[in-house]
Amino acid sequence: MKKITIGLLACIALVSCQKEEKQGNLTITGDIHGLNKGMLYIGQRKDTTVAMIDSVRIEGNSKFSTTIDIKEPEMLYLFLDRGTTNSIDNSLAFFAEPGKINIDTDLETYYAKAKITGSKNHEAYEQFKKIKSGFLDRELEFKGKELEAFKNRTTVSAEDVAKSKYGQELDQWIKLRRKAEKEQQPAAVQ
Repeated sequence: MKKITIGLLACIALVSCQKEEKQGNLTITGDIHGLNKGMLYIGQRKDTTVAMIDSVRIEGNSKFSTTIDIKEPEMLYLFLDRGTTNSIDNSLAFFAEPGKINIDTDLETYYAKAKITGSKNHEAYEQFKKIKSGFLDRELEFKGKELEAFKNRTTVSAEDVAKSKYGQELDQWIKLRRKAEKEQQPAAVQ
């Protein structure tokens, strides 16, 4: 009887010590090269704040993995707590969707050189940021020319603006926004 009780207690101890497997429809894996110790927090926008929905402790191995549940594709944030210093580039926004997403970056250039794969929505977001950046560069260039023309008391016609690279990019920008808005509407509304 004593052996059965000890065996039963040993089984209970083993079962209670096992790590609980997280359930969810999104698996986020990654590697932050150079990070030996720290915490990663996954945040989700709720109204006007970002709520932490999961965390991963990094100790010795820079690779991480976690599973969460999301209802639909949405923007999530991966916050890095380096444990020693705060950095201005400690948050990384990415579009998450059910499936598997991999985030590969390094400690020194956490935000700037992050490579995120496995999300079609994130690929579209990156394309959007690239087009937006080019557009903003052209807009700045155009505003400089506009200021120069104002100083010299000359004018630029609307036709000249439309023919310029800025005008073409503005047209492309408007078309992309309309396309994105149309794709986001429910089928009954379209």
